Amino acid sequence: MRAIDATQLIVNRLSRIGKSVDRSDLTKMLYLLDLTVQKHTGKRLVDEEFSFNDKGPFIEDVYKHFQLWKDDYISGEVQVKHNLSEDFLKMLKEKILSLIHISEPTRPY
Repeated sequence: MRAIDATQLIVNRLSRIGKSVDRSDLTKMLYLLDLTVQKHTGKRLVDEEFSFNDKGPFIEDVYKHFQLWKDDYISGEVQVKHNLSEDFLKMLKEKILSLIHISEPTRPY
């Protein structure tokens, strides 16, 4: 799956529960989600490789794509075509929710 599409799945899930995410946290969440998927399935969620800088994991396409958003917080659902099973989507949704609680406990929504 393209990293942009996987990142949009994160945004979609947060949007459905009335939350948003800061642009700077998106790639971190994607990286942690990718690690979780690899641990559970032996395969990566995203096709692209992460690079790392002083701010953490980085994928240039994701950065450029979501840089176009006008807010500091990214919200709003966009349709993403995928062939993921319902069980796999459920696992991703649960992991996304756990990442919110772990990585952003004090951020007001």
